[in-house]
Amino acid sequence: HMDPEWPHEVMRRAGVKRIITDSYLNPLLNAREELGPQYRSVFRINALAMSWHPECRDHNGNSAFAFAETLGLKCETFDDYCRLLERLVDTLAERGQVALKNALAYDRDIQFDEPDEQFARKTWGQAVPSSRAQKAFGDFIVDRLCQLAGERNVPMQMHLGTALIRGSHPLKAAGLIERHPRTRFLLMHLAYPWSSDLLGMAFVYRNIWLDLTWSFLLSPSHFKRALHEAIEVLPDESRMMLGGDNWHAEESFSTFRTARRLVAEVLQEKIDANYFSLADAQRLARKIFAGNATTFFRFKD
Repeated sequence: HMDPEWPHEVMRRAGVKRIITDSYLNPLLNAREELGPQYRSVFRINALAMSWHPECRDHNGNSAFAFAETLGLKCETFDDYCRLLERLVDTLAERGQVALKNALAYDRDIQFDEPDEQFARKTWGQAVPSSRAQKAFGDFIVDRLCQLAGERNVPMQMHLGTALIRGSHPLKAAGLIERHPRTRFLLMHLAYPWSSDLLGMAFVYRNIWLDLTWSFLLSPSHFKRALHEAIEVLPDESRMMLGGDNWHAEESFSTFRTARRLVAEVLQEKIDANYFSLADAQRLARKIFAGNATTFFRFKD
């Protein structure tokens, strides 16, 4: 760990070619410049949905007003705030960022109702708005960001399950997904423990992709059952991809060894059951581990 090249060597041995990180303590971080050319990042939107006042913060201590200051923008009115949203989305590529990330399941429930702009305007600037006003503000901001993502063909990641557990069921996000059919939603963690509900949504809504990240670490047996079901339910092979959700390079190394083993076991069971051939299994494995993410995030270098 005294050698700054050691983490890169571990990731090389793990067979990892590209890494998309969530720099939640510094959402404006340019990961490619700070961490290396194989890195990209996502922009976590939590602070944007919770900064109705300059003193407000998300659960990681971030403020949208600090983002505005970093970008050299004034944020004195609600219209200024809406322009900040556009600026942050339009400058993603400048920071090497490939998606937006909604981790609001750690701050509030994920039922984002029809946006009420007038209510959101009234909430903005209040130091201590009512819980109903806070929700309305966040609902409007998230809806607007999803709209911008659809217009600019930017993916929207969303954390599901095992956060504020009463509010993180995947079906709570169904309204938001229905309102934005042009937005590509990457729903995470197989929504553990509600994986079957998530797969039902992915079968119906063709703008849903599945990020299997973390789910196989939570419960390998649950992951295997869910992957069997996902292979059978999803209409094509292009909407599943894999990540680690790890803090350390060594943890990532062991995570991907585990993932390869579990995915291989499921695929072998499918072959043994004559569900598909060895060639089919190999093609799907390549897509899950690299091909689908490369296409989804539109990597070119």
